[in-house]
Amino acid sequence: EIEVDVAIPPEEGKLAWLQVIRNGQIIRRVGSEGPRTKLSFRDESAPEGVTWYYARLVMASGDQAWSSAVWVG
Repeated sequence: EIEVDVAIPPEEGKLAWLQVIRNGQIIRRVGSEGPRTKLSFRDESAPEGVTWYYARLVMASGDQAWSSAVWVG
């Protein structure tokens, strides 16, 4: 199960997109209208072997932030 919970302080602006990347490819993307966004899902199409994931935040201003990678497998 993959769970991402993001809270953006109001002074940082608005979050446009929350993306989950697996092995370099976006596998989930959700838009955001408020200061907090949550995403939870099971990656049923994950390849066998070692897989890595990270979350990327894209702000309305175009600024981006990334989480550290999480390795599974």
